[in-house]
Amino acid sequence: MDHEESEIQKKEKNEPEVKEEEKKEQKKRSLERCYRCQSTQHLIRDCDKRSDFSSLNSSYMYISSSHPYYLPSGCKNSPLVCNAPLSLEDVIQQLLQQKAVIQQLQAEMAAKDQKTKAVEQAFRQEIKALQQRSIYRCEWGTLTIPGYSLSDGSGTRYQDLTATFSRSFSTTPVVTIGLTRIDQNRDLRVDASVIYRYATHMGVRIKTWSDTRLNSARVDWMACA
Repeated sequence: MDHEESEIQKKEKNEPEVKEEEKKEQKKRSLERCYRCQSTQHLIRDCDKRSDFSSLNSSYMYISSSHPYYLPSGCKNSPLVCNAPLSLEDVIQQLLQQKAVIQQLQAEMAAKDQKTKAVEQAFRQEIKALQQRSIYRCEWGTLTIPGYSLSDGSGTRYQDLTATFSRSFSTTPVVTIGLTRIDQNRDLRVDASVIYRYATHMGVRIKTWSDTRLNSARVDWMACA
């Protein structure tokens, strides 16, 4: 009987120590550090630690030199986020860090946005300057009346010729013409004049009168704007 009582007392005496050890173990488990893969959301716990360093390959990520963790497929190049229980101070610290990162990103985005607006404004000013700038160019060519078209008859006779520009001028061009060849067999009477001019084309009239026989005539022209 005394022996049984002694065993019971011994058990009761050791029971607080056992409970204290259990509490420590529970606390240890509750504070167990684990990590979560940002790509796959796979939770990597301490039970995934590998002690066999000789078998490690690129599929492992070292959380520290003494704590390699095995990573599943898809987590090789993805950062791991600590998933351990955090205190209120830790949470506040993380929030402050995230706030600082966000503020830095916002500042960088604002700077880039400002730079983009400045470049856009510079482009607009350059385009406006190009649009307002007067671009001066010239075209030239030759007009010839059909052979013997003014060699018959008497009195006033004329032939109208048209020159079309290779591309349109921005404004109505200034035109200069000159007779460069004349073939006639009687008193020379000939006139060449510009009868109209537009941004896309111009007209020239070659005229003779009285009894002049004009076999051929050629006019060189130049238009500038």
